[in-house]
Amino acid sequence: MSAAWGWRWTPCSWVPQERQTAAFGAQRLIWLVDDLVAQPTASVPQACGAWAATKAAYTFWNAQQVTPEAIRAAHQDQTRVRVQATSTVLVIHDTTAINVTNHPATKDVGDLDHPKRRGL
Repeated sequence: MSAAWGWRWTPCSWVPQERQTAAFGAQRLIWLVDDLVAQPTASVPQACGAWAATKAAYTFWNAQQVTPEAIRAAHQDQTRVRVQATSTVLVIHDTTAINVTNHPATKDVGDLDHPKRRGL
């Protein structure tokens, strides 16, 4: 449901916590997550709404300190904190396999259920 129907995305309670250990502009990351989750099929300009927010998103992504590893590290740090605070943790696993054996140009993938089958 979109804002046109009277609903507005509200971030999950854990989202603001991610910025506590982030080594970059984590507030911008939270705003981007809010915008992109609220409209998952929208383009970046559509999701951000205004030109200034769109430009800020691309500037953020182009910053040297903003890397997938840095974003993941902040998330992992806070996930550890959340897991330690609870007695039960559900780990949901998707058993989907992507077989790229017949795509010889694909690199850096592992074995599937047999060493001659490559994929994720």
